[in-house]
Amino acid sequence: MIKCGKINLPDKKELLTAADNGTKVVLVDVTENPVEHPKKAV
Repeated sequence: MIKCGKINLPDKKELLTAADNGTKVVLVDVTENPVEHPKKAV
């Protein structure tokens, strides 16, 4: 979504400046990780 230009995220410097001005900043990690499934008993 960022590559296609639909979303524009501020860089780290802009986030820190906003936090210093009293603005609350929330970061959410949405990276994908493989799910570990238990091994099936044979």
